[in-house]
Amino acid sequence: MKKELFAIDELFFKEMRKKICKLANLSKPIDIQILALRFGIGREKPLSFKEIGTEVGLSVGAVQQRYKLKSLQIKQLFTRPEHIIGIKNSSMNNFSVENLDFSVRLNSCLSIAGICTIEDLRNKSEGDLMQIKGFGRKCLNEVKEKLQDYKLSLKQGSCYG
Repeated sequence: MKKELFAIDELFFKEMRKKICKLANLSKPIDIQILALRFGIGREKPLSFKEIGTEVGLSVGAVQQRYKLKSLQIKQLFTRPEHIIGIKNSSMNNFSVENLDFSVRLNSCLSIAGICTIEDLRNKSEGDLMQIKGFGRKCLNEVKEKLQDYKLSLKQGSCYG
C-alpha cells in the first residue's frame, strides 16, 4: 500500500509542477508578486490588500481585482477530484502519459496515436499498441514496465507474441 501511495504522490507532484509552471507562464510578474505577498511567501505573515497596494504601487481595488482573477485561475487549475489524498490507482487515469517519463520515441508514438492520458493507454491492448507506426517491442516493454510500477496494466486480449 505504501508503494502504491508513493506512486500516486509522484504523479500528483509531477502534475502539480506542470500546472504551477503553466500558471507562472501565464502570469505577469506583478500578479506573482501580489500572490506571494498575499500568501506570505518569503515573509513572516501574509499582507492585507492595502499593504500589498502600498508595496507594489497599486490601489486596493486594483490589487483585489488582480488577486481575484489569479485566484480563479488557480482554482480552475488545481480543483480536480483525483487530487484528494488517498486516491485509488484507478483515479490516476486522468493523468497525462507524459508524467510517466517515457522515452522521447515512445511519447512521440503515443502522441501520434492520440493516446494522451493513462486511461487512453490502459484501454489499449498489446496488439493495439503494436499497430502504431514506429511502436516496437522495446516501446511495448517500456509501457508494460512503467504501468507495472504503478500496479496498472494494459487491456487484456490481442496479446502480441
